[in-house]
Amino acid sequence: MPAEVAGRRLNDVRVLYSRQTGPVKRRHVSEQRERLHGLVDVIGVREPQLHCKFLLWDDDHVVVSTMNWGSQSGRTDHPLDEIGIHLEGPGLAARLLERIERLLPQVSDR
Repeated sequence: MPAEVAGRRLNDVRVLYSRQTGPVKRRHVSEQRERLHGLVDVIGVREPQLHCKFLLWDDDHVVVSTMNWGSQSGRTDHPLDEIGIHLEGPGLAARLLERIERLLPQVSDR
């Protein structure tokens, strides 16, 4: 799990999710939350429904993607099946995180 690897290297790793779909059930999320306790914060967000995946790893870098990183859903025969963008700018990731924490109070209540 990419978040677990990050949690072993970084001191602030948060996974936000809106709902469990397909074979993933609430108990699976609870089990992962318990297993990752102290490494990764697994945070449910009911509203608004989240869909994009984004990664902030310092104050300046942001990756936004449609890819489900855990399932590696990209297909080599259809390269535009999933898409992402890397943005870099002074303070960009820090400002995005501040905005997310303001819009989603449960994210900052850690």
